[in-house]
Amino acid sequence: MEQTLFRQLNTWRAFTLKTLQKVEENQVDQIPEGFNNNIRWNAGHIVVIHDRLTAQMLGEAPSYPKGYDTYFNKGTSPKDWDDAVPSLEEIKAELEGQIAKLEQKLTGNLDREPLGNVFDMPTVGDLTVFSVGHEAMHLSTIHKLMKFTKV
Repeated sequence: MEQTLFRQLNTWRAFTLKTLQKVEENQVDQIPEGFNNNIRWNAGHIVVIHDRLTAQMLGEAPSYPKGYDTYFNKGTSPKDWDDAVPSLEEIKAELEGQIAKLEQKLTGNLDREPLGNVFDMPTVGDLTVFSVGHEAMHLSTIHKLMKFTKV
C-alpha cells in the first residue's frame, strides 16, 4: 500500500510541476470571470493543504514556509494579498521538495488512526488518498485557468 500511494503522490506532483512549467508570466495572477482564484493561489493551496493535512493527522505542526497559510489557505483570496506573496517560482520550489518530506513523515503511519480527522476517514492512508485527489482537483482548475487566460 505504501509504495502504491507514494507512486501516486509522485505522479500527481510531477503532473502539477509539468503543468506549472507551461504557465506564462501573464497568466499567473489573472482571475477570469467565473473563478475565485488564480494559478498562483491554486499552486500555493496545494502546498498548504498537503502539508497541513499530513501534519494534522500525525499531530505535528505544519512545515510550509511562514505566511503560506495567510495567502493560500481555504477561504483566502488573491484580492487580499500584499507585496510579500510568494512568487510562482518559490511555490514551485516548495512543490518540488514537498513529496519527499511527506513520504518521510507518512512511512509506517498509513494504517494509523489519524488525529485531527476532519473528514472522518479511518486511516492516515485514506486521508492521504484524499490529498492526492485534492491536488488533482486543483491541477484541473489550473488547466482551466491556463485555458481562460491564454493570450
